[in-house]
Amino acid sequence: MKVFEFDDYKEFVRKKLRDSNNKGHGQYSRIARDLNIHTSMVSQVFSGPKHLTFEQACRICKFFGFTELETDYFIALVQFERAGNQEAKEKCKRDIERLKNLSESLKDRLTKDVVLTEADNALFYSQWYYTATKLIASIQEYNSPERISEKLGVPLNLINKALEFLLSVGLCIEVDGKIKPGPANTHLGADSPLVGRHHQNWRVKGFEKMGTLTPSELFLTMPATLTEKDALLLRRKIVEFIDEFVKVIDKSKGEVLYCFNIDWFNVCK
Repeated sequence: MKVFEFDDYKEFVRKKLRDSNNKGHGQYSRIARDLNIHTSMVSQVFSGPKHLTFEQACRICKFFGFTELETDYFIALVQFERAGNQEAKEKCKRDIERLKNLSESLKDRLTKDVVLTEADNALFYSQWYYTATKLIASIQEYNSPERISEKLGVPLNLINKALEFLLSVGLCIEVDGKIKPGPANTHLGADSPLVGRHHQNWRVKGFEKMGTLTPSELFLTMPATLTEKDALLLRRKIVEFIDEFVKVIDKSKGEVLYCFNIDWFNVCK
């Protein structure tokens, strides 16, 4: 459910709360705390004649983890309801229509054969959770922004921003309101200037996990001396294992999200 599907911001909020995991129970209280107002005032807004102020509308957008475009649209809906004369309402209507059209144009960028621009690649590989969001969307339980945010431990507004990008370039698609990975895969050549950043992003995640290792996880650090010939032999075996590794992954149904890092390098200069 997207805010662009609604012309009434109150209707959107009521529907979004009803569709939440707890059917909206306790959500008005959370919103009231976030806006620093009494719960009864929240009820008077979303079930009565009162309207959000501009400042409150901005806080609500942050509460829901909106992207910048979603925020602009929601605030335009609020401003329309608060407009004091017909001229102001007409201006708000134009803004609402423009933002809705812009949201549609972003969806229309989806294609089956995706070639990312240099700028798109730079954004995609800028943070680990862009890749993680694309991958975890293949798991049935985690195909909504809220569940992805919860599972990855990343704020909802950042996940929404990542999804807006992933949907716009075709790396993810939306089917019946559910996020799914798109038909496009991504790969960086060894000579890409973004390879280093990609490796760093996921190794930082590895560092974070080392303190909470579970039986299903494994970290190995084993400095060793050996002949140059054996070093090359082991490298070939690692490459062979990676080929087998990829074959298993390609046939495996998505249930969990793991990250596999291999470091094999000459310590000496």
